[in-house]
Amino acid sequence: MQENLNILRASAHLQTQLRLYDGLVDTRHTLLRLRPTLRQSWIGLAVAYHLNGNLPEARKVLEQYETVLKVRSDRFIP
Repeated sequence: MQENLNILRASAHLQTQLRLYDGLVDTRHTLLRLRPTLRQSWIGLAVAYHLNGNLPEARKVLEQYETVLKVRSDRFIP
């Protein structure tokens, strides 16, 4: 699985460099599904939407991540 993640991350980097933003959004969605607990998965998807010109969706992703963080912190309060 780690090898697949590395390939997906490399693909996302290449898609960014080549400005293939539609594919970048798809790749970042896949990374988020595979590793939803990693901050970089959420931020990467938001940036991909931003680069693709979909600012409302980028904001939505960040707001969803903020909600996830609040839920996690609420569970750990004694």
